[in-house]
Amino acid sequence: MDINDAAINESFSPEDVRVPFRNMVYIGDSDTDIPCMKLVNTYGGHSIGVYNGGTNDKTKVYKMMRDGRIKYFSPADYSEGTELDALVKAIIDRTAANEALESIHYRCKKERINADQASSHEEREKTDLIIELENSSSFAGTHSVISKLLEISSWTNDQKNDLCEIALRNSQILYILGDADVSRFYKGLLKNMNNLSEAAQKIKEAREQGDLSENAEYDAAKDEQRDIEARIEEIEKILKNAEVVVEEEVALDKISIGCTIRILDCEFNEELEYKIVGSTEANSLKGKISNESPVGRALIGAKVGDTVKVETQVGDLEYKVLEIQRSM
Repeated sequence: MDINDAAINESFSPEDVRVPFRNMVYIGDSDTDIPCMKLVNTYGGHSIGVYNGGTNDKTKVYKMMRDGRIKYFSPADYSEGTELDALVKAIIDRTAANEALESIHYRCKKERINADQASSHEEREKTDLIIELENSSSFAGTHSVISKLLEISSWTNDQKNDLCEIALRNSQILYILGDADVSRFYKGLLKNMNNLSEAAQKIKEAREQGDLSENAEYDAAKDEQRDIEARIEEIEKILKNAEVVVEEEVALDKISIGCTIRILDCEFNEELEYKIVGSTEANSLKGKISNESPVGRALIGAKVGDTVKVETQVGDLEYKVLEIQRSM
């Protein structure tokens, strides 16, 4: 081997390696084995640390596993039918099954690479955008994809037909066909299109009639979609700031979210019972008050026997905490 040969640093792709690390088994019992163990283990192989079964001293193998150098350990008995023998055979069985999957993976990968090589980057980008448009599930998403499609000036007849068929199938495109950007894209798409397909003809007629952007169904669909998107955004914000409360784990030494309380209205000498909940669950008619309400905010952290003052627009209110319990 010539160490000055630049090819010495070349590497094989994973599928071309004769014996990949994932198929290697390394068995070692001392510090001198550690570098090899680490290498095999790091790259997906199987490193086994062995120890003296007579003394049962596992100090070294514990350290090797703690340091990420081995996956398994076993007594150093290499006889057939022993723990080590069973372990190695189990690894071989697993490796054989895994290689069957790996061969399928690399076959698919090779096919994809060949397909990519047979097409240009521009064609792959077009295909990706067509798929993205087909999967669009909102008006906002459709407008975003259309803005990218407008940057492309050349389409094959097959691609044009696909885009027209997608517009007919996907209501998130069909209902906004009259919007300026969507209309402009499909107008340019149909401009020099020969032998219009049935889908392309329908899109052309819909654009010319303008009925999709001027009818009540269209307006209702757009309004409904906007409401849905606003609700999704609201839910996402709620989930982002949500705090999971396990009622069985709620502490009863002081008032917190998730507990049910019994309090005394000091002014009217009336007992009241409430459950403290988050703002989205609040319903005063059902006895659920939000931790963010004036009363809820004042009660949070109070203990049995405490009297709390609540400032409201109608004056100060006083409540005495009588009982704190978990919600049933």
